[in-house]
Amino acid sequence: MSIESGLDDETVGSKMGVSGRQARTYISRARTRKVESLRRAMGVEGGYQIYSSLAYAAAEARSAWEASKEPEVREEMLMGQDDTGKPRADRVRRVVTKKGPNPAYLAAYVQATLAMANLLGLGPSELERTAEEATTLEDGVEELRSLSTEELLIRYRQTIGIG
Repeated sequence: MSIESGLDDETVGSKMGVSGRQARTYISRARTRKVESLRRAMGVEGGYQIYSSLAYAAAEARSAWEASKEPEVREEMLMGQDDTGKPRADRVRRVVTKKGPNPAYLAAYVQATLAMANLLGLGPSELERTAEEATTLEDGVEELRSLSTEELLIRYRQTIGIG
C-alpha cells in the first residue's frame, strides 16, 4: 500500500489497524526482504546491473537538477522590411526567462541515491556516519589546501618519519 498507492505510514497503519510506527517497521522489513529477494534472484551480476542503472539515473537527475537552476534563454528574430518592401531579419532579441530549480529532479536524485544505498545494505545510521566521515575528510583537505608547499613538505616528511 505504501509504495503502490503512495500512502504515508500513518494512513497505512490505520488501514492495517496498527500504529504508524508499527507500519513503518513492517514497510522497512518488506523493503529489506524485497532487496534480499532481488539479490538472491539476480546474483552479483544482476546487482551490478541494478546499481549501475541507479548510478546512471542519479547522475542524470543531478545534472538535470543543476541545469534547471539556469535561466532559459531564447532568441527571437524581429522582422522588418527592406527598401523594396520584402521582409528581412531586422535584429535578434534575447529573451531570458528566470525560473526556479525543478524539485522533481532533486527528488529523483535522492530516490536513486537512497536506492543505491539500500542495494548496498547501508541503512540510515551507516549513511549518516559516512556523511560525517566525508565532511571530516573535506575539512582536512581544505586545511591542506591552505598550506604552502614548504609546509606541505614538512608535514609529509614528518608523516613518513624523515627529519
